[in-house]
Amino acid sequence: MAIAKWLGGLFFGLLIVTGPARAEMDDRTFMTRAMEINLAEIAIGKLGLDKAKEEAVRAYAEKMVAEHTRANEKAIALAQQLDVAAPIAPSDKDQAEYAKLQRIDEGFDKAFMDVMIKGHQEAINLFDAQANGKGPAAEFAKAMLPKLQEHLQQAQSWQGS
Repeated sequence: MAIAKWLGGLFFGLLIVTGPARAEMDDRTFMTRAMEINLAEIAIGKLGLDKAKEEAVRAYAEKMVAEHTRANEKAIALAQQLDVAAPIAPSDKDQAEYAKLQRIDEGFDKAFMDVMIKGHQEAINLFDAQANGKGPAAEFAKAMLPKLQEHLQQAQSWQGS
């Protein structure tokens, strides 16, 4: 019982010291991550164009390349205004996902769409949290959310077909 009280007190003390958790990131961190996500979607989309067997998957991959290229152009323009350097490659995690997909031949289409679903779910969570803030990065996040949600819905509908 004494340990439980001590741990409870420690937890309460940590809350006071650290304050409430913030869901959104600072603008610089968010913009860097947003650009990394776009770079990943572009790279994985190009891989999908090369390896997908189904026409619907190739069409989706082509759409990802085109739309995330446009989104990244907007992200880079905003990042320049915020004095944020644009990354030149996806995150290490996204590069590892790309490498895994690259090794798949049989079942590539399903694996590709699974990665698209997971990636867009993560992106939506990130952008949704940022959209609750204020400032230019929050506005960017709000503007991009509908397109990310559309991409997720399209990937999920393919998976359900």
